[in-house]
Amino acid sequence: MTNLNPIEDKRPDERLGAYLTRAREARGLSVDDLANLTRLTGKNIVLIESGDWKAFQVEAYLRGYLNSICNKLGLD
Repeated sequence: MTNLNPIEDKRPDERLGAYLTRAREARGLSVDDLANLTRLTGKNIVLIESGDWKAFQVEAYLRGYLNSICNKLGLD
């Protein structure tokens, strides 16, 4: 039996954006805090956390943004 960390592990029924929001909040970071750490705009972070993938015209940019966010939140 695996012991899941409630912050680190994404629930099977959880959207990626909701998971990122939960991880950010668990670390006590605001959207602006994360924006400063990642050098992304707060608007892009809000779009990612809301799951609005179509707002990003270039998929490679979105992947880079996700990598940056996960790196700063200490996620895989």
